[in-house]
Amino acid sequence: MSCWRPVWFSTILLALCAFALAAPAGACTERTMLNFIGSLEAPKGYDQVYSGVSVNPPRPITTMSVGEVLDWQRQASKTSVSSAAGRYQVIRATLKGLVDQGVVSRHEAFDRGTQDRIGTHLLRQTGYRRGETSPAVANRIAGIWAALPQVSGAGSGLSAYEGYAGNHALVTAQTFLGVLQCSVSLGEANAQAKVIRAGSRIGFEFDSIIEALLQTSETIARVLTPAALWILLTLAAVDLVVVLGRVILRGGRVQELLKDMAFRILTLAFLSFVILNIASIVHTVADAGVGLGEQITSSKGISLTAYARAKTVLIFSFSEGAGMQPSHISTTIYAVGFVIIVLTGLIMGLVIYAYARIFIGSIIGVFAAGLGGLSATRDAARSLAFRIIGGGLHLLTLMIVMQLGLTFAQNLRGDTSGLTAALLSLFADVLVLVLCWQLPSGTARLSEG
Repeated sequence: MSCWRPVWFSTILLALCAFALAAPAGACTERTMLNFIGSLEAPKGYDQVYSGVSVNPPRPITTMSVGEVLDWQRQASKTSVSSAAGRYQVIRATLKGLVDQGVVSRHEAFDRGTQDRIGTHLLRQTGYRRGETSPAVANRIAGIWAALPQVSGAGSGLSAYEGYAGNHALVTAQTFLGVLQCSVSLGEANAQAKVIRAGSRIGFEFDSIIEALLQTSETIARVLTPAALWILLTLAAVDLVVVLGRVILRGGRVQELLKDMAFRILTLAFLSFVILNIASIVHTVADAGVGLGEQITSSKGISLTAYARAKTVLIFSFSEGAGMQPSHISTTIYAVGFVIIVLTGLIMGLVIYAYARIFIGSIIGVFAAGLGGLSATRDAARSLAFRIIGGGLHLLTLMIVMQLGLTFAQNLRGDTSGLTAALLSLFADVLVLVLCWQLPSGTARLSEG
């Protein structure tokens, strides 16, 4: 199971201190854009491949032919969501299309020159030319490279592939446009990307914990299912014998007996369904909570990775230029940024707790449903449904508070900068933490009466 490490705090703070070293503004050339794209997509260089592959290339891809890279990508894509390779992270479908078009051949080396030619061709296909500043062209570039954000429309600020294969925009829309317009240097853009990448890793660690909780609860639930089903049917049979004995001894009506039998059959069918599908039910409830949260807050791709990324962007925005302030001001700004990172971790920890409640509840729920075979314990089994719904409401409320709180912090900051912006952001986070602590539990209790 993945766990969160405090070392990311220092990583973000060190990255924030890199602003003073930013290079002067770029020349807005095709080469500038290729360097910008390559530095975001593949910071390790021309031999970098998608980190999630389980089948690695047999040797550095710059020493392989295009055909050999395609053959490797075919194998890698069987067990991985992406086969992206090289400085411009070209996937197999794109590379094969370029071979079919005659842009490259299967026999030439997939070296730096070939990769640069591929990157140039893809960039030109978007309509980009030296000094291009069109938002439409910027969006087309973002449609090819996932590390770049869309700059307009519903997905503005987000990657066109947000969340898919772990993709997130590594710079803000304003920074992307700034690079296009020559008002932001590559050094500044890369400093921002370093901060955002560190923030995304923090969120990814938390998301990994949720995924591990889900997998563990599903595994345990599958193991417990046969035992719970046996308990349910055994208790139901014993309870039925007791009821029949009472009817016979007391001379009850057959009509009442048949009515009771029909109710018992329906109850057994429902509880059996719950036992056999508890993992899927709980997973559906959790997904529904996130989905409703997205609809209510109009936020795309709600996840802890995306949340942590957005928070580090906020920290970046008020920390930029802090090194030029008097020492006591800059120290205070960096300290406030550190506190906000801690509060962000606490807020995300509450999300972990909400998921744990739902998933652990599924394990307990299996036995609760099994005990429903007895008339005396049927109410406890029936309350299972309300607990699951309550867990979903808890998560839904938490997601809404988180996203609305993030929007509030961004709006509250507005155009202010420096220490004032830092303190406003801190105030917003304290308020969000208090609401995240109080509101979700109260909402969950509503479902339990």
